Formats: sequence, C-alpha cells, structure tokens
Amino acid sequence: MKSATPHPVRHPIFARAFPAMSRALEAGGIAEHRKYYPATVSRVLAVEPAPRLRAAAIAAAREIPVPIEVTNGVASALPAEDASYDAAVVSLVLCSVPDQDAALAEIRRVLRPGGLLCFLEHVRADSAGLARMQRALEDQAG
Repeated sequence: MKSATPHPVRHPIFARAFPAMSRALEAGGIAEHRKYYPATVSRVLAVEPAPRLRAAAIAAAREIPVPIEVTNGVASALPAEDASYDAAVVSLVLCSVPDQDAALAEIRRVLRPGGLLCFLEHVRADSAGLARMQRALEDQAG
C-alpha cells in the first residue's frame, strides 16, 4: 500500500472556485451523466489532497447512503492495497493531477483483475474566456 501524500496539497484559488464550478456543472446537466453508486456498493474510498476540498467531500459523503471514507492522498500514490478494489471512479480529476500516466497506473494497481474503471472528464472549453480560466486554474492547481 502506498502512503497518503506526505504534505498537504494547497491550491487555494482552485479549492475556492471548484465548489461553484461543480454546482454549475451539476445544474448544467452533468448530474445526468454521473449516477451515484448502486445498492451493491459496500464501501467507497474517496481521495482528496486539498484540505478545503477534503472537508467539502466529507460533508457531501454524509448525504450519500453508501459508507464513504474520505482520506488525504493523491492519485499517484493511492492509500490502498494492491488489487483491493472492484471498481474505480474518476470524476473531473485528471485535469488537475500533475502526472496522468502515474495516476492511471496507480488506479490499475489498486483495481482487482477485471476491475472496472468509470470516468467522467472534460475537455478544454470552446470559448476563449472559459479556456483562459481553465488554463489559469490548471496553472494554479498543477
């Protein structure tokens, strides 16, 4: 098992902007693409390195009927044993990790053989203003 991040990840601008962006995405229709866990799910490990976003995730986890453990960690060093999960869910994360290859390799490490990877990601905005904002947040988060 890899350990959690050795030091806190701090991206204050991104952490303050993300909840509003997330609400806007949900209201804009992304909620229809992100269905929550089926009744067969017995537990969820959610990894969030940013303290402010981790606190928000802990609060949100209380609203979900599945037991969710929200922990400190990064995508490239998940705090889980090898082949210990049946599925992994990656939602709006790969844009903010410094090394996507390392994150995906780590997800593969913790998935059991034949495990399922579900992901919901976004691409660069079409409008120049939104693309600039994405680049600014990306620079701040990365």
